[in-house]
Amino acid sequence: MLVRGALKRWADKASERVLYNEAVRRSDAYVGQKTKKRQEPRPQVDGEAEAKRTARTRARRRVSAKYAPPQTDDELARRLKEVGDFYVCFVCCWRAPR
Repeated sequence: MLVRGALKRWADKASERVLYNEAVRRSDAYVGQKTKKRQEPRPQVDGEAEAKRTARTRARRRVSAKYAPPQTDDELARRLKEVGDFYVCFVCCWRAPR
């Protein structure tokens, strides 16, 4: 009984090791495929088209026109009232019978 249990544990660990090594091999093969595809050069039509493509895909950062200090509580309350009044007026006009 003791030997049978030890052999079973050894077989289970061995099969886990085989599965793990196979998964690592498949992962390495997949990574190799991805890098190989990335390294393939794209056909160059002309330099001008490439320049346009890179300019279009380049990230643009929003630049504020000028610095504005944070609004005070009074300014925020006034703005909320303006927007609230506009919203009430809009909803009343939109739901009015025609």
